[in-house]
Amino acid sequence: MKKGTILGIVVVIWFISSIIAMIWVGETEYSWLMPAIFGQIFCVFSCIFIIPKIKERNFSKVDYLLFVFPLIGIGCIAYSFLKRYGSEKFWSACESFFALIAPFIGVSVFLIVGIVLLIAGSKKTIFPRRRCTLKIEAWCIEVKTDWSNSDGRSHITYCPVFEFYYSGQKYKVCDNIFSNVVSYNQGEYYDIYIDPSFPTIFYEPRRNLRIGAILLLLGVSFTSLPLSAIVRDIVSRL
Repeated sequence: MKKGTILGIVVVIWFISSIIAMIWVGETEYSWLMPAIFGQIFCVFSCIFIIPKIKERNFSKVDYLLFVFPLIGIGCIAYSFLKRYGSEKFWSACESFFALIAPFIGVSVFLIVGIVLLIAGSKKTIFPRRRCTLKIEAWCIEVKTDWSNSDGRSHITYCPVFEFYYSGQKYKVCDNIFSNVVSYNQGEYYDIYIDPSFPTIFYEPRRNLRIGAILLLLGVSFTSLPLSAIVRDIVSRL
């Protein structure tokens, strides 16, 4: 039996056992463990998806959002034990504290997301041009498809996979960023730019410019909201 099959069976058994455990503790004096069991499900599934990408170094900008899920899992586990062993005075103090910092958390989240989007947009438009200086002809061997939901509707998104030869070696590259623009045809050749030292790092001018512009626009939108709120607060205090 293959290693992947064994691992899959183990994961299925673990998941079913976790669900059964949640149902069981819900009817006992250990019901306080339910958030912890739910949290460990988040943590394990996050590791299943994140660890292979770390090993393959195959992270796209969107994939970094996966790290939100282990944080949710850890938060659920921490909440479970704090709820069980924390005193009423402790929780009262927590409620007062969170009521005080909630506006700052909201502003910080928008600001951080905006900065991340700005950095991602810069990496798509500015940094690759400095690093990837060698123009090379690549063959589009596949156009990956995926489904995306927006406005309550599903539509197909696309991501090209390129293949090329460099220094006598064949490379297959893909940035795993999907968009709803169909601008590539399987079997046709396109000019891409690669890093001569690390040929798997590449960019295609039209695609990177389009995606980078969208990320930069979103980044500006996200950062402008908290910054305007901060400015209004400072002005109101003058």
